[in-house]
Amino acid sequence: LKSGRENYGAYFRRRRRDGTLRWTHTQGFVRRDGEGRPRRIIGIVRDATQELADSDTRRTVDEERRRRTSLVQSTTATLAHARTVKDVTDVLKN
Repeated sequence: LKSGRENYGAYFRRRRRDGTLRWTHTQGFVRRDGEGRPRRIIGIVRDATQELADSDTRRTVDEERRRRTSLVQSTTATLAHARTVKDVTDVLKN
């Protein structure tokens, strides 16, 4: 509110009555008077736990893809220097 922006958004965690933590997202608009003071806030608050869990899953999958890509790239680069069948088998053993 102090920044003077017209909109806002934030993720935060809250503890439910049963003790579990849930992610929450809030976003909205700040309507100001002629002097720039907040007059009305119009927004929503929603449970974002599943959204962020999906993000974590996506991030894990992306990290695994990057790891595999790196492995393929390094193996390919090493194989590019192999001159004999023994060189190739030595690369693939490691």
